[in-house]
Amino acid sequence: MQERELRALAAQMAERYGLDPAIFTRQIEKESGFNPNARNEKTGATGLGQVMSATAQDPGYGVTPLRDRLDAAENLRFSAEYMAAMLRKYDGDYPKALAAYNAGPGTVDTAGGIPDIAETRDYVAKIMNSPMRPVARPSDLGQQEPPRVRPQARPETFGPLAEKRNQAIRQALLEAAGAARPEGIMGLAQ
Repeated sequence: MQERELRALAAQMAERYGLDPAIFTRQIEKESGFNPNARNEKTGATGLGQVMSATAQDPGYGVTPLRDRLDAAENLRFSAEYMAAMLRKYDGDYPKALAAYNAGPGTVDTAGGIPDIAETRDYVAKIMNSPMRPVARPSDLGQQEPPRVRPQARPETFGPLAEKRNQAIRQALLEAAGAARPEGIMGLAQ
C-alpha cells in the first residue's frame, strides 16, 4: 500500500474505534513515518504502530491480539483498538492515553500521569501540539455536504464517556483556533 492509502486506512480505523482521526494519524506518523516495515532495533517494536511482541500477543484491556505485526491493515487495527482501550482506561484523557501507548500503562499509573521520561513527554507533545490545519468543509463554502456513512460501532466504544471526550476535544479545538462558530473547524478531523 502507498502512504496515502495507509493514511486513509488509519483515519478509517480511528473512526471505527472512536478515536480522533487527526490525532491517530499524527500518532502513526510519529511511530513509523507510515513505513509498514518500520522496526526499532533497540526495542523490537514493529510495524506502523510500532507494536511490541509481548503487547501484540497479550494486550489485555479486551483488545484482540495481533498475529502479524507487519500486516499493515492488521497493525493499524490493533494500534487503533489498543489506543481506544487506553483512552477508556484514562477516561478520555488523550495525553495520558498516548503516554500509556508509548511508555506502558503501568508506567503512567506509577507516575500518576505522564511520566517524567523525555521520550514520552516529547512523544505526547509532538502528537498533541502539532499545528492544526483547518480543512474547509462544503458547508463552509455554502455547499451541501454529502451524507457520511459511519461504520457500525462496537457498543463499548461509544456512549456517555466517548461523547464527553469528543465534546472536550471539539471545545479545545475551538478554543485553539479562536473560532467564532463550531462549523469553522469541525472539518479538521473528518
